[in-house]
Amino acid sequence: MAKKKKHNKGIFSQAQLPVADAYTPLLSRGNLVRFGLLVMLAVGALVLADFFMRDGSMMSGGPLSTAHATAAGDCVDCHEPSAGLPSEKCSACHEVFDQEPGIYSYADHYLYGTDDLNRVKPLPEERNCAACHPEHQGREAAMTRVPDRLCTECHAYGSFGTDHPQFAFARPETPAPQSNLKFTHIHHVRELVKSQALSSPEESCLYCHEPAPGGKHFMPLDFDTHCDSCHLTQTIGTPRLPIAQGDQPGVETPATMRNRGGPSDLWADFANPEEFQQTGSRLVAKKPLHHTDPWIMANLRRIRGKLYDNAGLADLLRTTADVAPDQLRDLYNEAILTLRRDAVGLRGSDNPEVQAELARIDAVLDTVEARLDDPYAPLDESRFSLDLVPKQMEAAEREEWTQLVADLTEACRMCHVVSQATIARVQPDRAKLKRAEFDHGAHILQRGCLDCHNTIPIAENWNTETQIDPALDAASIVNLPKRETCLECHTPAGAGERCIDCHVFHPDTDRHTRPVVNKREEGP
Repeated sequence: MAKKKKHNKGIFSQAQLPVADAYTPLLSRGNLVRFGLLVMLAVGALVLADFFMRDGSMMSGGPLSTAHATAAGDCVDCHEPSAGLPSEKCSACHEVFDQEPGIYSYADHYLYGTDDLNRVKPLPEERNCAACHPEHQGREAAMTRVPDRLCTECHAYGSFGTDHPQFAFARPETPAPQSNLKFTHIHHVRELVKSQALSSPEESCLYCHEPAPGGKHFMPLDFDTHCDSCHLTQTIGTPRLPIAQGDQPGVETPATMRNRGGPSDLWADFANPEEFQQTGSRLVAKKPLHHTDPWIMANLRRIRGKLYDNAGLADLLRTTADVAPDQLRDLYNEAILTLRRDAVGLRGSDNPEVQAELARIDAVLDTVEARLDDPYAPLDESRFSLDLVPKQMEAAEREEWTQLVADLTEACRMCHVVSQATIARVQPDRAKLKRAEFDHGAHILQRGCLDCHNTIPIAENWNTETQIDPALDAASIVNLPKRETCLECHTPAGAGERCIDCHVFHPDTDRHTRPVVNKREEGP
């Protein structure tokens, strides 16, 4: 039987592809319309059922967290058609008012972690907010519980218990901090336990280190609050000092300062004459002394001018200008405060030239203060340079001036360092965990102060008369625990070791949410 001849409509293209014998049948126009209406009705029914019976959960991907629950009915509050969920939508509510770059941006995270101003520009690999804080996980979902894998994609080290580096302040290569304060913990613990009849040394810790509200941190130490009861009592004063006669080494009396009438010496108008014991016109002593005693500070400034040149703006400071670069604003603010205080004495002058000069000074100070409000404005540290140039004088005369400084600051030097006729600035105990947070209130229930803060051997020596090597108990010692101490509790099976338990991505988030009218109520 002969084979049925195969029909072929031909070929096309240079590849000689065959053409099919029959075309694909198409639905009629009426059937297409009916099918389209059916699909539309099915989708509409699904949307209505989801809206009325399931609160839109089928279409939204799940209920929002409690924090965003009120936005559940209006998707466009957060989502943009064809643009997903842009971070700008989050910033509209969460960002601090008028702050650029914002605390919730990648730029501020880079600056916070590196102090590198070049990192504030957006990078192409940056994620948006939703990549780390996903929504539609339910009312009880904690959007801030970011998993470690999102941190370790950028940061090289892993968990706290494996290859996490030692804390920066505890690394051997970290230089010892300078405190400029003569303070020994063990001596003060012994004295407090004795004088206050305390039952344990840890009570003395909290006697000075007063917890701040909430217990997370501690209140700053203050001389008047913590030191005044023992130091600079009514019996503490200066020895008898020579009164300045012409250019001879000596101190000025309050009467001399009042007669000169300088704006920096307004305090002399209110000085208590009973605190000064003057012997004729040659000797004077002061008792009692006050912390940052204005008479001592004024005479130190005068003596510094006799011994050195080129003090510049540093002459407006009470203490030396040796601060870390990130604290330079403190010096500018202190200098501005001095100038503002000095200007007060000239406000009542009838001299129009004085008033015109005050107006110019106020304008300059206003400009500087506005610049200080910008955290990214560069500041010139050379204006506070204390590279003082000694004036030319005989060695014997210089020795007399140096001895005068030593006698004038005799009581000060019990605690402070005096250099170049200036009291050295006490370095504040600023936060040592610069890129992490620690909550004392959450830890004090499990550990005592000395269980962790044991670099200085207080627990072993507070109840003895042993003389302690100053190298073991100095104010400059960072009496903080190393990573190994934390690992006694923070393990996978213990207190946890997740990145977010200690680290923050967004710094200063205690200032979140700007106080503006909700955008639904704003006008056009």
